[in-house]
Amino acid sequence: MFSKLYALVLFFIFVSFVYASIPAVHFDYQNSQIDVQELKKFQKTLISEELTLYKDLQKYHHLDEQTRLLISKYVPFYAIKYGVKMEILYSVLWRETRFKADTTHKSIYIKSLKKTVNAKGIGGVVCEFWCSKLQAMNIIESESDLYNLVKGIEASAFILSEYQNMPKLKNYTLEESMLHRYYGKPKDSYYKQILSKAEQIRTDYFNLVSSI
Repeated sequence: MFSKLYALVLFFIFVSFVYASIPAVHFDYQNSQIDVQELKKFQKTLISEELTLYKDLQKYHHLDEQTRLLISKYVPFYAIKYGVKMEILYSVLWRETRFKADTTHKSIYIKSLKKTVNAKGIGGVVCEFWCSKLQAMNIIESESDLYNLVKGIEASAFILSEYQNMPKLKNYTLEESMLHRYYGKPKDSYYKQILSKAEQIRTDYFNLVSSI
């Protein structure tokens, strides 16, 4: 566990980064029905999640600072938007490419398509299965957008949400079933690696919150 001082320094750096990127909004709190305390609690949770991911991303020396900031900001954002767990989305991106948005996976032959395909981008998305739906959702405009870091994160969050809403597979939990489907076929080592990474992120998050 890192020191309380280090946590606080990173926390304030993140607060500055997050709020600098949000346009100024003039809000009438007196005439609003929004619970301001709940809003503040939500903001603190979101920033704590971002900071947890930012700290973890320091391990990956192939990433530059801008990439770390974008990943740590947009993974929690799109996890909330699509109703998936932040730590699961993050861990899928970790398992697929170690967060390298320019990745093209090895070619694989898909019998149902009768062709060879490549998964692309930070989340390893197969365009032949997903591009039309991602375009319909205005997440991407073309296949090349899968190589865009932010659009790739959103694409993976959307796909996970689609699989999350499907019935679970026999002998597997809903979470395990979602990850099997994301991979394309049952592979226990795949979902186990992701869930192990997700548990580490959850632990890091609670340690951070308790240190601030």
